[in-house]
Amino acid sequence: MLTLSLRKNSLLFIRTIGKNTLMVKNDLSKRQLSSEEKYHKFIVDVQERIKIAFRITSRVSTGFDFIENYLVENPKTDPAYLRSIYILLSFYFELLLKARLVLIIKATTKNDLETALRKVSHDIVEIGKHLGDEELSQIGITEISEKDKEYQVDTLSGVARIKNFADIRYDFIENRIRIVSSTEHLILKKSVEVGYEILKKVKIENEILRSLPS
Repeated sequence: MLTLSLRKNSLLFIRTIGKNTLMVKNDLSKRQLSSEEKYHKFIVDVQERIKIAFRITSRVSTGFDFIENYLVENPKTDPAYLRSIYILLSFYFELLLKARLVLIIKATTKNDLETALRKVSHDIVEIGKHLGDEELSQIGITEISEKDKEYQVDTLSGVARIKNFADIRYDFIENRIRIVSSTEHLILKKSVEVGYEILKKVKIENEILRSLPS
């Protein structure tokens, strides 16, 4: 649900995502920031959050393109390279969800915002909980679950299987041997396809917010 309330010299922006409500007052008088104000002290208003969200989706799009091109050019699953693809795919899926989380997470300054996003960490299930079922539904996700150190992202267009970001980087501690199935390449390609579909919906939602008066 989206609500706008115009007041003298200000715009009150209310965006409800699931159980979370973002209520930010945009100052239309465009006050001048002093030279002493550092980057991390800048107030994070709605428009600044939207700019950050667009930067995130741009990075995700580039990342998915890289992974997709690699999979097309390397049709055989090579375990030596597979770990890097797992890590990249997990990282970009995390960013994909944070492109929506950045709009609602509680923060006053950019420093607060960065701290809050870092605190959520790399757990895709936890990020999904912060977003809520309604928001996930808006970007086409029906459920996010985890089993055996692997996330399953269910959508209307299919299922994406994403490795746990921490586990894939530190499985050497347990000296775990990963068994690569003959269908792993197809699973990765499908996961990227699902990622693109979610990304498309996220961009649409963010574009709607950007088109609002500020």
